[in-house]
Amino acid sequence: MHIVTVVPAVDARSGGGVGERGVQLARRYPRLGGADVSSEVLTLDLDLTPDHLKMAAPATVTALPCRNRRYYLPGSPTAIAERVRAADVVHLINHWTVLNALAAEVAARCDVPYVFSPCGALPIRGRSRLTKRAYDLAVGSRLVRRAAAIIAVTDPERADFVPYGVDRHRVLVVPNGVSASDHEQDTAGKVLARYGLTRHRYVLFLGRLNWIKGVDLLVDAFISTVPAESGWRCVVAGPDQGMLTDLTARVSAAGVGDQVCFTGMVRGPERTELLRGAALLVVPSRHEAMSIVALEAGINGTPVLITNSCGFDEVEQIGGGWVVPATTEALAGGLRVALHDPQELERRGEALRKLVSHSYTWERAAGSHLEIFEKVVASRRRHPAS
Repeated sequence: MHIVTVVPAVDARSGGGVGERGVQLARRYPRLGGADVSSEVLTLDLDLTPDHLKMAAPATVTALPCRNRRYYLPGSPTAIAERVRAADVVHLINHWTVLNALAAEVAARCDVPYVFSPCGALPIRGRSRLTKRAYDLAVGSRLVRRAAAIIAVTDPERADFVPYGVDRHRVLVVPNGVSASDHEQDTAGKVLARYGLTRHRYVLFLGRLNWIKGVDLLVDAFISTVPAESGWRCVVAGPDQGMLTDLTARVSAAGVGDQVCFTGMVRGPERTELLRGAALLVVPSRHEAMSIVALEAGINGTPVLITNSCGFDEVEQIGGGWVVPATTEALAGGLRVALHDPQELERRGEALRKLVSHSYTWERAAGSHLEIFEKVVASRRRHPAS
């Protein structure tokens, strides 16, 4: 069985958690399925490096030229058709992309079944709403309905498919995961020293600096809650997507430049060191299917303060952190509670580590996907499209 995973970008800067999910799953299919399973990632060449190719192995990567970064327009439609025709099953990840639309149309024409995983992207929100409505009218709605199987990341996401005429009970749920082996190495204190954090406790934001991720809510909450004499720092780590100038202006106006640190993009061992060193990870997202970075915090034993828009309310149920509404006031209240008791932070970090290690691994997620793919392929062979 040859599986082609279609995802617009695999780099964290360009593709975020969606790219992470696609690559982490694709690389595990051959390992779990054995010699009868091969795996390929069909993507765009956005910020693609040799390290990405190495990380995806043993899956192969077919990278198409990107003609427009704003709309992720792929070049080489012929290559898309060629790779889709070579598949036994196609896995479309994300929504609102021309790459997905083209792959789905080829799959339908060639009777190749495809599985659809929007990863929380279906609701029309944020920018380009008119463009998204036009996309759905032209291809998106048909793409959803034609899918041989549909996968959500969380149970609440099932409701997103109802406006597309899909019975929520048809939607399967496979949560995100994390890989402990990706967090075995740090930088032996070099990153903490670089940003003056060696002797300071800090809360950490790790993600893209955009409106959906809610980093502005965290910065405002930290400024209003944590006094300078407390010694606490707020570390904001991630690539800028249009908010850095505004955030630095807020910090400067509040006179807390020494307390809030912007690191830019961090990867690999640097990312692990920041997670391990943090007293608390904060995920202030206004919307998120399921926070992968919260799982990364868990595998490193760091508790989390997340919003109820992150798809991971289980955190609070098992005592691994706190869940609050996506507002500055609620996050400020969460910070006051969380930073008050260092021993409680440690206890919750350990509880989250146990949960994530047991229930949220990419191996489990990939195994669930393989079962779905096998059923879809077997069904199509028994009942080919007319």
